[in-house]
Amino acid sequence: LQIETEIGLLLPCNVIVYEKEGVVHVAMQKPSLMSQVVGKKELEGVADEAEKRMLVAMDSIV
Repeated sequence: LQIETEIGLLLPCNVIVYEKEGVVHVAMQKPSLMSQVVGKKELEGVADEAEKRMLVAMDSIV
């Protein structure tokens, strides 16, 4: 938020859980896409780190 205040419009990182044909799916919005949307290179490192952490969290539940 210090780098780009309006990135707050895209937060928190969205995650959905849904069932399709008897299989539970977990999907997330990639934080790296958020940095591309606002076009600030300064956000790339933060977004990449957030994405890594979210992927670790998702891996732990599936």
